[in-house]
Amino acid sequence: MADYDQENVEVCKDVVKTKEGISCLALYHSSVGRFPNALGALIYPVHGQGELPQVFCRHAAVKGSLYVLRMAVNALLIDKASNSCKGVKIASGLELSSHQLCILNR
Repeated sequence: MADYDQENVEVCKDVVKTKEGISCLALYHSSVGRFPNALGALIYPVHGQGELPQVFCRHAAVKGSLYVLRMAVNALLIDKASNSCKGVKIASGLELSSHQLCILNR
């Protein structure tokens, strides 16, 4: 779980210490089981942070979610009875309803 090669100690500037390694393993272990049907950790960014949007998109597709790109959210749709967010109104005028909502702003 190191970000760099530690095989060649002469070339490697910094070797992961035991305490750092245990902290990294604890962080990885805490991500296991975050979702009921996941077999392992949700994600460990081996190839950089650019993989996070791709993983989110793939996970959304597997779960049957809708992934909308480059469309501003104009309003939140609030259920007055439960005082909770039930969806969004996007810039095109379309209203999208959902039991769960995740809005990413880049």
